[in-house]
Amino acid sequence: MLMKRSLGLITLFAAANLSAEEALPTVDCVISPSKVVDVGTAVSGVIERINAELGQPVSSNQLLVELEAGVEKATVKLAAARASMKADLSAEQVNLRYDRLQEKRVDQLAAKQLASSQNKDEASRIKRLSYWRTEQVREELHLRELELERAKAQLEEKRIYSVIDGVVAEQFKQEGEYVEDQPILRLVQLNPLHVNAVFPMEHYPRIQVGMQAEVFPETDQKQGYPVVVERIDPLGDAASGTFGVRLSLDNTEAALPAGLKCFLQVDEHAVADAQPNQKEPSPVAETMTAPEQANSNQLAKSSTLEAKEPENHSLAEAAVIEVPNTDLKNSRVEDSLQGGTMNVADQPADMPVTTEATQDTAVASVSSETPQEKQKVDSAIKTADNKSVTEQPKEPVSQQHEAVVVLNDQVFGPFSDKDQLSGLTRQLEGAQVDYSVKEERSLVTKGYIVLSSPDYQLRPSQLYRAFQEKGVTDMMRLPRKSYQGRISFGTYKGPVQASKRKNELALLGINTQLVERKREVSAYWVNVPRLPADLAIKQ
Repeated sequence: MLMKRSLGLITLFAAANLSAEEALPTVDCVISPSKVVDVGTAVSGVIERINAELGQPVSSNQLLVELEAGVEKATVKLAAARASMKADLSAEQVNLRYDRLQEKRVDQLAAKQLASSQNKDEASRIKRLSYWRTEQVREELHLRELELERAKAQLEEKRIYSVIDGVVAEQFKQEGEYVEDQPILRLVQLNPLHVNAVFPMEHYPRIQVGMQAEVFPETDQKQGYPVVVERIDPLGDAASGTFGVRLSLDNTEAALPAGLKCFLQVDEHAVADAQPNQKEPSPVAETMTAPEQANSNQLAKSSTLEAKEPENHSLAEAAVIEVPNTDLKNSRVEDSLQGGTMNVADQPADMPVTTEATQDTAVASVSSETPQEKQKVDSAIKTADNKSVTEQPKEPVSQQHEAVVVLNDQVFGPFSDKDQLSGLTRQLEGAQVDYSVKEERSLVTKGYIVLSSPDYQLRPSQLYRAFQEKGVTDMMRLPRKSYQGRISFGTYKGPVQASKRKNELALLGINTQLVERKREVSAYWVNVPRLPADLAIKQ
């Protein structure tokens, strides 16, 4: 019979674990290109030829547009001709060789005292002048080569190339039109695609980068495509109470076009890159197989707590509940009743509702128990009062029994929100039972944000441009009311990804600070000074 009571307590804690968060809602979304580029020209001119048509795929560095460049082509030819003119250099080299021979002859005559010192100095001077005239011609030749490179660069400005692998989405100009600073073509990149959606602000702590989801386009709402959360907007919209989420959709096979409406369903429990801050599973649920856990959930929904006359027993001994036959394996709670009392610390961390006995509690006798069975149970309970839960789960139990819970003068909680609380208070008010509600508030970490270091003395706009010059693009200037207008480099659910981002920026010479994002949570406790013995509380 002790094993029967243990099974009832297992079901009680399984019922408490059922209060899990609701699934994330299905939201509308839009499938858009990952990049949109308006291709223009750095110089003005007349369009001579457009080498891409509307809807045509293009590759990176492909020639798209050519402007009229007759003058530039002629300039290139002239610069090339000047760069190839080396007659001046040859003439100066001949003069230099002759002046060296002349200096040598004068030195030989001076050694025989047939030439004066003045003649010797004059020959040396002429040789040095010839050398520097030769070097001057070499420098002029180098300048001509640089002029040729400049002419080629000016000619290249008349040619416009693609910067992405994509598709021509729109053509703004035609051949023969004059263009100055207007775009000519619009290119879009369709692999990967971006899925943009908005969620209510209340779900912000539950969405994280790397989370997997499924998108259903309006063209075929039965066909789902896997996507991954790529970016979460760090700034919400106060007017609508929403925030934006961008997801990445692999479109290697070009199965989907851009510009589709869609529906998005996020799987909160599927994350592509494992991150911290994941809630640990319940110890009881960990040891159950899938059929057993489903059976336990069904039983827990129909469970009620019934009160009887008080006796001197602890809460763990009194927590026995009426259940039909089931087979729950390897339960930590079952082992605690066989080996001793169960401490509050042994309850699963994510259990939403627990009960705390403040005065006497008791277990009523079961109508199906024989006197011998009752005597064994009472003896086991008295022995359990002096023990603690230190053993590991033992053999599984599968029994059919009935049991009754007696809870008297107790505290119910914690309730995570007022909707949960109202369910219990309505029962108590309907039974005209006195109670009091206590609210406990605490701050919890909901994520991390990477900010620019407060030690920077530059203005935010100057700092933003400086970071852009270092190649950083995924950043945002925050308002002065939040974080003093510093630069944000993204928000993250856990510290591992945030620290990784901080280290990446440090390699670029950017000093950052990792800041915890806090939010206030409330927990509600209901104190019932005296719970009638005939009142059944449904949880």
